[in-house]
Amino acid sequence: MNILLVIPSLSSYEGGIVSSTTNFALALARNNQDITIACLEDGDSFKKAAQLRKYGIEVVLIKVIYKSALSFFPLIEFFKTHLKDYEICYIHGLWLFPQLVAAHYARKFKIPYIVAVHGMLSPWALGNKRIKKQIYWILFEKRNLRQAKAIHALNHNEKRSILEKVGSKIDIIVIPNGLSVNSTNTLKIRERECNKTILSLCRLNKSKGLDMLISAFANLTGRYPGWNLIIAGPDEGNYKRILVEITKRNKIENKVQFVGKVSGKRKEELFLSSDLFVLPSYSEGFSVVLLEAMQYSLPLLFTTKCNFPEAAETGAGIEVTPTKDTIQNELARLIEMSPEQRSVMGERGFRLITKKYTMDNIARQLRNHFENILKG
Repeated sequence: MNILLVIPSLSSYEGGIVSSTTNFALALARNNQDITIACLEDGDSFKKAAQLRKYGIEVVLIKVIYKSALSFFPLIEFFKTHLKDYEICYIHGLWLFPQLVAAHYARKFKIPYIVAVHGMLSPWALGNKRIKKQIYWILFEKRNLRQAKAIHALNHNEKRSILEKVGSKIDIIVIPNGLSVNSTNTLKIRERECNKTILSLCRLNKSKGLDMLISAFANLTGRYPGWNLIIAGPDEGNYKRILVEITKRNKIENKVQFVGKVSGKRKEELFLSSDLFVLPSYSEGFSVVLLEAMQYSLPLLFTTKCNFPEAAETGAGIEVTPTKDTIQNELARLIEMSPEQRSVMGERGFRLITKKYTMDNIARQLRNHFENILKG
């Protein structure tokens, strides 16, 4: 199949949607599908595009001139000219112009399109910039989703949110995020010593619940003075300033380290040198970073809004409601465990992802759905 994936940007500042989309693209390419990614050009996209091209994925970076009356003309021209060359249009995300234009021309050329919403129809997400989204929904997004051949949900909670918003007539496929798993990572993790390090890796914004995590950790530093918290990820909307203020107010500046955006070797080092992983989100689709932490056999603490109850059910982590008190109580529980107990949790997580969440498994599911759509 000749498949076009549409995403607003490949910038790492866009967070999990980029990791998720590029993982899907890589898996489909390994499954002998012809994959093209189309997105807007920005300064942070070139490196990622070069990496993807090494795996046979064509990447089209569309340059737009902002603050110009013709700013989005190249984007419109690309879809108008080239979309008819593809069998499937696979659109990632909502609320932005690239997805809108792609859906419009897919309908015009009768190209079946699938929309992956990536958690953007959750109640918390809809409440963020609520008025703007209500207007956009009425004018554009409702039609885009209702006329799609299918909507891709990352989990069953997301499917319920889609049904509530879009209605029951649309075909909704539920396929989670996945990961390319390196079987040696679990061996590396067993060899390291206990560093008394808690890691949280995500974009620094309000939706990630880092304010709760820092406050919960502050209340535990007296009981567990040897432990430290590392927060990794790009700052969004200057939210880091608020988080730093929380650390100062609680006098734990020397216990909490903000290391900024990480990738590659530095990211691997953080996973390998940490003892447990926390994702305290108020809203998620299906977090790739939880899978990454499990790849390194880290025990998890995460909220119900991460939509991954299976990790708790298999004993790979602890699932909590997104409140400071519940995070504090369960974080203390994990800290009080022996390294051997945390290691057992980590191994359960590694076994889970190798069994169910490898990208090869995910790619086969996607390919089967796409083939069924083309068959009509």
